[in-house]
Amino acid sequence: MKKTISFVRTFIPADLFKKEYALGGLTIYHLDEQLNVEMSAYECWECSVRSGEYAQDEVMAAFEEFKAKLAASELATAKAQKIAEIDAYDTSGEVNSFLVDGASMWLDKATRVGLMNSTTIAKNLGQEKVTLWLGNTELTLACDKAISLLSAIEMYAVKCFDTTAAHKKAVGELMTIEEVEKYDITAGYPEKLEITTYD
Repeated sequence: MKKTISFVRTFIPADLFKKEYALGGLTIYHLDEQLNVEMSAYECWECSVRSGEYAQDEVMAAFEEFKAKLAASELATAKAQKIAEIDAYDTSGEVNSFLVDGASMWLDKATRVGLMNSTTIAKNLGQEKVTLWLGNTELTLACDKAISLLSAIEMYAVKCFDTTAAHKKAVGELMTIEEVEKYDITAGYPEKLEITTYD
């Protein structure tokens, strides 16, 4: 069974720091050290192996593999956080809202579909006007005007959905944490829809 070498993050006082030393049958390695001037200590990765169990090059190879896995994990975490930000922005009032006669409101997908269906049925039955409830706002409109309004809202929602999906895809393809952190999740969304119900 393959033995594993564990690495832990630690701080070593600068005056006590050694890259490698033996202690009680163990060999201690300190890797990728960086001096923290304020603390007067080195921040580094530490591992200990039984003396003679691993050659130095085996320890270094294990450390490079460990760093690659750590970097991949950190990148995946950064992407997950950025995608969560995209989801939060997508469901916020910055995206999920439109203006009707200056009042901000939103209709979820099920409500949009339901209103479009009922309005279309009303028109097909010869009804000239329908009453739409947009939140607490009551609108009585000609069927054609209502269908036009609901169609505009649906197309706005589709464009927002497409933009959100494109952002998630783009973030998934980024290669570094820096790229992920700099990614602008607000770019590319359509102008907020403004609807006027009166002529």
